[in-house]
Amino acid sequence: KNGKKVFFVTNNAASSRSELKRKLEKVLHCPDGLLSKEMMIGSAYVAAKYLQSRLFRKKDMENGNKSPRVHVIGTAGLCHEIQSAGFDVSGGPDPEGTPSGMSRDELA
Repeated sequence: KNGKKVFFVTNNAASSRSELKRKLEKVLHCPDGLLSKEMMIGSAYVAAKYLQSRLFRKKDMENGNKSPRVHVIGTAGLCHEIQSAGFDVSGGPDPEGTPSGMSRDELA
């Protein structure tokens, strides 16, 4: 209303924008179509856009070159957003019940 735009911003990279939208629709009891993926700004999306601006060259893709590969240490949501930005993703979340390659403390 009144020409104002609403965005939902989070520093949690665990969810993709689609997942954030679904979660908010459920929590806020929103009717279908009220929220859009474009209204969701998560750190996973921002990271993917940053990588896109630094590593992705459209002309390279038009010339048949492969998508740049990004090794991810993070969640499925982060992997999804980086893949959606056009990257080839390696790494990502470890299967349930297996020890992680690196803990959060080891990364700090």
